[in-house]
Amino acid sequence: KVAERTAELVAANQELQATIGDLQAEIAARLAAETDLAETEKRYQAVLAQSTEAVLLCDLDTAEIFDTNSRFGELFGFERNDLHSLTLFDLAPQAAEDIQQLLNQVKTRGFMPAQRQTAKHKSGRLVDVEVAATLIRHQNRLAMLLTFRDVTDAVRRERQTLRESALATRVQDALLSLPSASDYIELQAICQPFGYVGGDLYLLDWRYDGMLLRGFQVDVAGHGLAPALHTASLHALL
Repeated sequence: KVAERTAELVAANQELQATIGDLQAEIAARLAAETDLAETEKRYQAVLAQSTEAVLLCDLDTAEIFDTNSRFGELFGFERNDLHSLTLFDLAPQAAEDIQQLLNQVKTRGFMPAQRQTAKHKSGRLVDVEVAATLIRHQNRLAMLLTFRDVTDAVRRERQTLRESALATRVQDALLSLPSASDYIELQAICQPFGYVGGDLYLLDWRYDGMLLRGFQVDVAGHGLAPALHTASLHALL
């Protein structure tokens, strides 16, 4: 009986040691997972902090914004304590249906390529941005990561260029006008620039009371504003 009891105790002890070993292995695995998770979170926070673009994370189902970086606050004027009630709909001047379509697109395709948009500042003014979206997994849930690059200065320069181009077009149209009508000859001219303005120039001018028609045609290589300025200078000189 003593031998049997001893064998039972040995077997029980071995089983206990095995259980303890399993528990230790499980604890070690959990600690390693927690360490990996902590390191991942540190890397994630470092990426957010170092990004020069505004970044936000939002829930794919509710569009609730649950994390941003400091650049987001600088660009749109929101504070960290604004996040508890902030959604993607609050940033978008577009209709709610368009935002829902964006969420569905990211769910389906996993991303949205960069595109020009306008977003609302906390004050209500509109900000010109280039926005892109990516589907990611964050803290065991799917989320949409959006990056915003401020393109306000670029848009302002583009609009200024368009205004200057429109002015250059009007100036060139004026330079390419025909001379007054004549009883002896009918004149017609067609000049279609490759772009908004071109490097072509002609001048027709009646002299000696409409008895002599003089003129010239100039073609400066290239397209756009620079060749047009060259031909305008030639017109002034000639």
